[in-house]
Amino acid sequence: MARSRTLEASAIALGNDDLIEPNNTKKRASKIKSPKTKNNTESELGGFYVGEVAELLGVSSSKVRQWDKYGLLVTSRTDAGYRIYPADQLERMRQIRDLASSGVNLAGIKLAIAGPDAHGNSATTIPVGLGAKLQSLRRRKQISLRQLGVSTGLSASYISAVERSLSKPSFEALLKLATALDSNAVALLGGDFVPDKLVVKTSERRPLDINLDGIEIQQLFRTNGMLESLLFILEPGSHSGESYGHQGEEFLFVLEGRLDITLDETEDYVLEAGDAMTFASHRPHKYGNSTDQATKVLWVNTPPTY
Repeated sequence: MARSRTLEASAIALGNDDLIEPNNTKKRASKIKSPKTKNNTESELGGFYVGEVAELLGVSSSKVRQWDKYGLLVTSRTDAGYRIYPADQLERMRQIRDLASSGVNLAGIKLAIAGPDAHGNSATTIPVGLGAKLQSLRRRKQISLRQLGVSTGLSASYISAVERSLSKPSFEALLKLATALDSNAVALLGGDFVPDKLVVKTSERRPLDINLDGIEIQQLFRTNGMLESLLFILEPGSHSGESYGHQGEEFLFVLEGRLDITLDETEDYVLEAGDAMTFASHRPHKYGNSTDQATKVLWVNTPPTY
């Protein structure tokens, strides 16, 4: 019974209270088949077996063993040799789970949970690019990782991994971070303001470092005004992913190929070369190229989004 209460409290602490049902402590106790030894009862172990850890985190036992094998978890053993994961490591386990589910690889997770000292404190080790810009902007606004996590719906550990260049955010996550920090994706990705330049040559354009497989976004022109002009190049079979929305208005004109676009998860449109479209940006939208030819789209946002 004590073991069940410990598991319930741990599950709630990890945000997995959906695993707990009313009046089912006996059922849970019988469900988890944990090995027992002569000298160590379950209530005296001070930790959890691999199956219990997996259940608390909502992952598979093989995933827990993989983390263990890579040295991410702290363990001890019973007299009978069974591996035990200390109860005081629950927060660490939660961070590992969140980072893994966000796409951070094992090496990145190891660095992320090791703390800042693992990267050193010299100026040469400060991360550059998106992560550094995000961290600098967040600190300048005096917003904590936890506060930014609450306002974006992203975990603090995931945001920390992005700031330390251990994980590359999805486009949707990037927009959430930019919006919460009163910025835009271009500013975080390194786009430059060129208010005094009237002409941008083809050779001067550059793609934004954005996490969209098969989709290249080039900054055509950028000022500190209200318009943002971009060239989207979609390779065959590429797609923007889940729908997203934000403030503003959008205009697009298909230069080459075909563009499939969905609004509000229910309205599907097919645009051919020469077709144009406009819509309010707050409407959830996603787009893709389902053909075997590349698609090019002139895309204009107001106010600047990327």
